[in-house]
Amino acid sequence: ESRAETTAISLILVFTILYIFFRSCIRILLAFAPVLFAIIYALGTMGLIGIPFTPLTVMIGTILIGIGTDYSVHFISRYREEKGKGYDTRDALHTTTLTVGVAIMTSTLTTMFGFLALTSMSLVPVQDFGIIAAIGLIYAAFFTPIIVSLGILVQERVTRSGKQLLGGLRARK
Repeated sequence: ESRAETTAISLILVFTILYIFFRSCIRILLAFAPVLFAIIYALGTMGLIGIPFTPLTVMIGTILIGIGTDYSVHFISRYREEKGKGYDTRDALHTTTLTVGVAIMTSTLTTMFGFLALTSMSLVPVQDFGIIAAIGLIYAAFFTPIIVSLGILVQERVTRSGKQLLGGLRARK
């Protein structure tokens, strides 16, 4: 019960902060989608490799909300910066992936090894937490450039189609 409450509080705070920063529900969804996928895959991996759901291991959701959202915010911010320089969508995404993508992977590796150090502890639940945290970080780093890029491409295509439709309707009048 307290885990659900803690997760709900963290989600509310994250969505509030993202709204203040992005001022766009679409961007909030883009920032949070990779985190959601990372959480789902991490929990699925726990089941596949036999890591039990304990209060410690289930905290992975809250940790991935914090770290995974950070990855997405950096990715989206860099993309907006590249678009602001006048690059088209594909070039902006390419540059973003090459620059922020490398930074995300480097950050993931260092943080992952920090969590994997927990596997040297004698308590099995702490070892399990270190393993699933490292796996969850890999998922978050993997999903961020893919899902955010696809989301941006879809958003731009929908926006472009909507503008063409409106332009066609205005031309008929």
